Amino acid sequence: MNHLHTRLITPLVIVFLSGLLVMGSIFLHYGNKSLANFRQADLMLHAKSLAQASLDSLWSEDNLLLDKKVASVFHSDKNYAYISLVHPSGKILVHNETGKKGQQMTTVSYTADGLLRRGQYQQRDIIEVIYPVYYNNKLLANTHVAYYADSTSIFDKTSLWQLGLVVLVCLLAIVFISYLVIMNFSRGIKQLTWSMGRVSLEAGYPVNPALEERHDEIGELARTCKTMTDDLLAKYSEMALHLHNKKSIVDTFSDGIIVFDEYGIIESLNLAGEHIFGYSNDELVGQHVRMLLPDSYRDRYEAYLDRYRNIRQTKISGARLQVEGLRKDGSKIPLELVTGLIRHDDKSIFAGTVRDMTSRYEYEQALKMSKDAAEEGNRVKTEFIATMSHELRTPMNAIMGAINLLEDDGISEEQLQYIQMAKKAADDLLAMLDNILDFPGLETANTQLDIVEIDIRHMIDSLINSHLPSIKDKDLVLKSLVENNVANQYRGDATRIRKVISHLLNNAIKFTPSGEIELNVSIAEHDKDRTHIRFEVIDTGIGIDTQDYSRIFDLFTQVDSSSTRVYGGIGIGLAICKRKVEMLGGQIGVISEPGRGSTFWFNIELQNVDKVVQS
Repeated sequence: MNHLHTRLITPLVIVFLSGLLVMGSIFLHYGNKSLANFRQADLMLHAKSLAQASLDSLWSEDNLLLDKKVASVFHSDKNYAYISLVHPSGKILVHNETGKKGQQMTTVSYTADGLLRRGQYQQRDIIEVIYPVYYNNKLLANTHVAYYADSTSIFDKTSLWQLGLVVLVCLLAIVFISYLVIMNFSRGIKQLTWSMGRVSLEAGYPVNPALEERHDEIGELARTCKTMTDDLLAKYSEMALHLHNKKSIVDTFSDGIIVFDEYGIIESLNLAGEHIFGYSNDELVGQHVRMLLPDSYRDRYEAYLDRYRNIRQTKISGARLQVEGLRKDGSKIPLELVTGLIRHDDKSIFAGTVRDMTSRYEYEQALKMSKDAAEEGNRVKTEFIATMSHELRTPMNAIMGAINLLEDDGISEEQLQYIQMAKKAADDLLAMLDNILDFPGLETANTQLDIVEIDIRHMIDSLINSHLPSIKDKDLVLKSLVENNVANQYRGDATRIRKVISHLLNNAIKFTPSGEIELNVSIAEHDKDRTHIRFEVIDTGIGIDTQDYSRIFDLFTQVDSSSTRVYGGIGIGLAICKRKVEMLGGQIGVISEPGRGSTFWFNIELQNVDKVVQS
């Protein structure tokens, strides 16, 4: 019961001291603050009064009268540090210490309503008020009144000792009264403790009947303990039944549950765990968990347990691990293991949930085989498309050659029209074959670039000249513009750049019945090593709706079915252009308006060859 005394009295003492400390701190804080404000106001008033009283003496230079006035103010309060009158030049005219008269002192040249500042004097903090003495707007002197800052406290040492004595007396009175009250209460508690120590499930509750008959808190506690013990006896059998039902529920889990202590000793295993490992619960209880792991995992798992026992930290708790398990027959099985840590008092229990992953691994293996087969089929398809494209080009070139020969063979006007129709169809088919030939590279994402030196102007002239035959039967003008600040030589993948520009020119010629087509080259951005070049193909053709901007760069997409019928094509050209530009690290886009033409542009980054860009 001495422990009870201590535990009851201690909070009372702590509460009393805490309350006293809080109230004292608040009182001291606001009291000191109010006193400090009062002192500052008092200093300002004394400084102002001294300034007014000294005006005549300063004007008449009666220093003896000034000394008397300063001395009368200074000796009225022992907490003054000093009082002086200082000339604007800093010379001390009057000081409470006569030896300082005539010395220099830091003052101010102008202050209308007085100045409050802090400093040190004789190694003590001071609060100083400087107030001016004016006559006809002329500063005659400054009054300096300083007060020791550590004197602005409500309590001095004597007051603190008196307050401490009062607190000590009150504290002893509280302890004594509390002890008397608790002693009266603790006798009943001691008897009740003796009775509770003899409670057992067999003997029931041998409490002293006198305690139950009491009409105070002890009697109420005794009756409550009697009721609690009766309930405990009644619920003991219910708890045993509950534990049996709980084990039955755990046994219905499809995942294995194995429980072991911090030393790895198995305490229980559910039915699913027995099925996974091939052991019965009785065969595993008391054995080490390492018998369920292959040799490659045993040392690692025991190291985890050693780490936990040494520093009470574990990396396996809550982690989902892919491990192998060892069956009773010696075969290995893939498992997914999740280990949880349960701490109760000073004992630590690990509960591991294991799931047989054999079926999942078999499914993943089958899925991988299907993926490999699909990729192989895609590769064969790609090779077939590439081979067929090359094979078709040979007879198409022969057809084109024969058409060209017939065109120059002096045939009739009507036959010439037929031949030109056949030639146009052959040209369109040849363009489709070129796109189909590029299509396998688009699917396989071949990003191997062929970096060479590029003569920009020569390449642009060559592209324009190669497309001039395509517009000879149209009312079209094909021209180019390379801005002056574009250098002649850069390094990049010339083949892919030419193909993108060529396809954009072909598209512009196809969809522009009349007008003009212009190929422009300019610099978008330039630095020491690289230059971003912008290529634009501008036409006056049929144009494109804004809503179709994003679709035209998709595979097998035309703006609409009517355009497909009129102009032909399979809708992969612009998709190939987009892919090639992205392989070059650039961007491609379009600006267009139906009936007013289109501007297809792309930006790519090229390596500088010339150190200085032409201007």
